[in-house]
Amino acid sequence: MPPKRKADDAAYRQLKQDLAGGTPGSLYIFHGEEACRSAKQLLWVNALITIAVSLLVIAGHRLILNLFFGRIEQDVMDNAVLY
Repeated sequence: MPPKRKADDAAYRQLKQDLAGGTPGSLYIFHGEEACRSAKQLLWVNALITIAVSLLVIAGHRLILNLFFGRIEQDVMDNAVLY
């Protein structure tokens, strides 16, 4: 006969599912201070990643355009850089 499951087994499985689904903010939805801290952390990480990607694109826009278009005429490249 298999052993009986513990009462918190369902909660543990739900926690694992939430973590695997990428929803850490939903774990603290009813925990006030922890929810606020989690939300702030998610916003800061999102902002830092956005700024890092933006700086990379701004710094390497010519390289990115060369990768996409290869060798193109200079006036076409100038317009691509402008827009």
